[in-house]
Amino acid sequence: MKIWTTKTLADTFFPDNKFTLEVRLQMDILNSFLQDAIPGDMALMELPEEYIEFLAAAKAKGISGPFIFISPEPTIIDEQLKRYRALVLDIKKNEISELREVVNFIAERYSERDLKTFSGPGTASEMSTDEFKTSQAGEQIKDPSRIEQVLEYILRADIPVIISASVLEDGEPVTARGLCRIEAFTNRGIVLYRFKPLIFSKAVKENEQIKMLLSHRDENFDIAAAVLKTGPDKLLVAAPDVLFKEKRKNVRIEPSLKNPVPLYILRKNEPTTACRVIDISIGGLCFETGIELINNDIYVFAIGLPGAGIVLGYGKILYRRSEASVYQYGVQLNIHPGDEDRIAQYIMNREKEITALLSHYRGQEI
Repeated sequence: MKIWTTKTLADTFFPDNKFTLEVRLQMDILNSFLQDAIPGDMALMELPEEYIEFLAAAKAKGISGPFIFISPEPTIIDEQLKRYRALVLDIKKNEISELREVVNFIAERYSERDLKTFSGPGTASEMSTDEFKTSQAGEQIKDPSRIEQVLEYILRADIPVIISASVLEDGEPVTARGLCRIEAFTNRGIVLYRFKPLIFSKAVKENEQIKMLLSHRDENFDIAAAVLKTGPDKLLVAAPDVLFKEKRKNVRIEPSLKNPVPLYILRKNEPTTACRVIDISIGGLCFETGIELINNDIYVFAIGLPGAGIVLGYGKILYRRSEASVYQYGVQLNIHPGDEDRIAQYIMNREKEITALLSHYRGQEI
């Protein structure tokens, strides 16, 4: 675990240098963290003006903190902070020595834990989109008043929405992600605005499907919505008639066709088998092969990460789907924390590649 902080805070709270620190200038700390931090890293920084937006962006990248913000003035504690595993400490309310004890206690607690702790409990619910929808049939909310309550809460609290849509890369669809806010909603539609990246609203067309991840207190909800109308900086999407409870904790990404992620199944007295990885996260992956494997059995895998070498580990088969002679499997991975770091770094780099695809749509009619 690394602690991302500034020199002033490092000198104040970690004078003995007993933790691994990533020290950045105050003006660069937010962007540096979002660009280079990995799941399991901690942040100690001065309270930024748009701290909720920063926390949502970190969450979109699979980084769940903890986050400790230092405020020079008495601060109203936002109830959203708990959702993002964040804390604000006011230096005018307590002595620096007392705050130092709090910060170091938190750092020590989290530095002793495995990286899986930061990613939440287990990954057995990580599945492909189709499997997720099927398996979560009993985890739906269809009550219109409850749906309105969730949307109203997000609107009034100005909570960022994680949005995703499919874009084409070499003729194949991949998932691009961004952030936005809800400007207004009725029973006919939801108006989305304040997109990051800004080009996101131009990268989708009317009648296309987008996904939205809604955070309501301690719950997350996943919905798919049709785009009803596009604009230069806004989208009107269909109002949902059902909310799916989202249980996945890790961001999954699709590998590039030009730089695929090969997966090899290592079985005793069997030849090594190469498989195609469909998507991958630090806690699981989906792959397809012509070989029949057994649900709930555990296999040894070797994963080839472009530019990062081979990762070895074992995984449990969570589900299996078949079409003709091709099988598709969902796997819960168990690998060394250091290798989780490598997968996380690959995911972040791949996310940047996909986000860059959005600029491809700038000059097209949409």
